[in-house]
Amino acid sequence: MKITFYTGFQICPSTGGVLAEKGAKNVYSIDEGSSKENITAMFSFSANGKKCCPMTVNPYKRIPEKIAQSSTAEWGIARSDRGWMTCEVFYEYISNIFHPFLTSQGVIFPVVLFVDGHKSHLTYQLSVLCNKLKIEIIALYPIATRILQPADVAVFRPVKMYWREAVRDWHAKHPGDILNKVTFAPLLRELIDFAAKPETLVKGFQARGLYPLNANAVVYTKCIGKNTTRPTNEKISRQDPSTVLRNEDASMDYATFVNIVGKRK
Repeated sequence: MKITFYTGFQICPSTGGVLAEKGAKNVYSIDEGSSKENITAMFSFSANGKKCCPMTVNPYKRIPEKIAQSSTAEWGIARSDRGWMTCEVFYEYISNIFHPFLTSQGVIFPVVLFVDGHKSHLTYQLSVLCNKLKIEIIALYPIATRILQPADVAVFRPVKMYWREAVRDWHAKHPGDILNKVTFAPLLRELIDFAAKPETLVKGFQARGLYPLNANAVVYTKCIGKNTTRPTNEKISRQDPSTVLRNEDASMDYATFVNIVGKRK
C-alpha cells in the first residue's frame, strides 16, 4: 500500500526572534528572499516504511538549468504556470517517477495508491494510465484526510515543524547567502531523511487504520464536537472536564462513532 501527498514549503519562513540591543524599540528583520514564495513538493510513502523519490513543482514556463542541476538525481522536477499541482504534473509523476521506482524496488503489482480527492488525482487520462500500470488509485473521503492520511501525522507535522529550524540553521551555516529555488531541494532532502523515518511511516499507516486494515484505529473524536462524544441526549457541561473527551487521541471505536453520528454519515 502506498500513499501520496503534496504540500507547499515557504522558502523564507519566519524563523524566530531578532537579536538587538537591550532596550531597542525599533527592531527589524530583513527577509533574505521572497517571504511569500512557495514551492510545492510531492511525496509517496509505503506501509513498509519506504519513501518514493519526491517531485518538486516550480512556477516556470521552462525550468532554468541551475534549478534543474541543483535537484538530486533521484528527485523529479516539474513545472506549472503557478507552481501548483495540476493533472499534467501528477500524470507525469506517476508515469516517470512513481512507477519506475516501484519497478526498481521489485514491487509486485498490482499496488494500492491512496490519494486525496483533489481534481488533479482523478482524471480519465490518469485512470487509463494506472489501469495499464496496475496501480489501483483510491481517493480518501473528502475533508477527512486529517484522520485518514498517514502522511499528515507521520510526515507532514514533523516536517513543517522542523522546516523553520532547518532554514534557520542553513542561514547560520551560509551567512550572506540566500535560500532560493536553487538551494531548496538539497535542504529539503536532508529534512525528509531526518523526519520521515521508516518506523514512523509504518506507525502512520497503523494509526490511520489503513494497514493493517482496522476501522477501530481511526481517531473518530476528530470528526465530532467536543461536547457530542456520548450517544445520548444528556447535556454535557463545558466546565466539567471529566465528562468531555478533550483529547483528540482518546479512544473511540467505529460502533460508538456510528451510534453518535448515524450510520448514513
